[in-house]
Amino acid sequence: LVRQIRNRGDKPFDVASDTMRAALFGSTPYAWDPLGRRESVEKLTRDALLAYYRRYYVPGQMVLAVSGDVKTAEVIPQVQRIFGALPPGPAASPAVPAPPAMAATREAAVVPGAQAQILMAALAPALTHPDHPPLKVLTALLGGGMASRFFSELRDQQALAYTTLAQYPARLDTSAFISILGTAPENVSKAAPALTQQLERIRTQQASAEEVAVARAYVLGSQAMDRRTNARQAWYLAFYEIAGVGYEFLDRYAADVKKVTPADVQRVAQKYLSVLRTVIVQPK
Repeated sequence: LVRQIRNRGDKPFDVASDTMRAALFGSTPYAWDPLGRRESVEKLTRDALLAYYRRYYVPGQMVLAVSGDVKTAEVIPQVQRIFGALPPGPAASPAVPAPPAMAATREAAVVPGAQAQILMAALAPALTHPDHPPLKVLTALLGGGMASRFFSELRDQQALAYTTLAQYPARLDTSAFISILGTAPENVSKAAPALTQQLERIRTQQASAEEVAVARAYVLGSQAMDRRTNARQAWYLAFYEIAGVGYEFLDRYAADVKKVTPADVQRVAQKYLSVLRTVIVQPK
């Protein structure tokens, strides 16, 4: 793990991502890469791991999801055999600090590599917020595949990017909208303003009904594609159940996505993308 964490410092995209997470989330756990921090990993002992396991891996904090051609009457006895002896314990809910207030910032770094990475991001609502579906559609419209604006305009038309992407992960707490552009070092001076222009455009000009319809279809299609296996279906069931929104959340979410209008997209763009943090990592 320590080696993997150290190797992140040699990769421009990882450095850009880690720098942006720290800028957006400050001292909250979302500021950390899931691998952890080197100083924390190096201190881990067997006793510390066991204490953590006994504190958090208790029945009150567990959800078991099973997906497949199986019968409940056959599954339940096996579950009871494997998990029935787990000792009960109080569900631990550590306090999580709020992320720092949004501010327009710009950070730069130099890392060996061939591409430059440009990230522009803002804090975004949790998956339980009513703005979650329209912001998902906005994310797809800007950076969700080859039909998105980033791909068609920044990559195909202006040739300012090798890779383009927009992300808005579903989170239980404050999330983030992140626009990502990988480009040649000599294009940074043009690519960064062009990306800013795209983010301003979605706020000031309402997208067409056709664009929004394509983005809605992309959101729903991507969700369906990601649930093609029993393993992923079980993952979604368990995730939404333990998130407190219920395993049937995806049905409600899909219905809300289908209702998103161009006005909804512009509204959330104006609400969440007016102030941006920027990180630019260039190769040596």
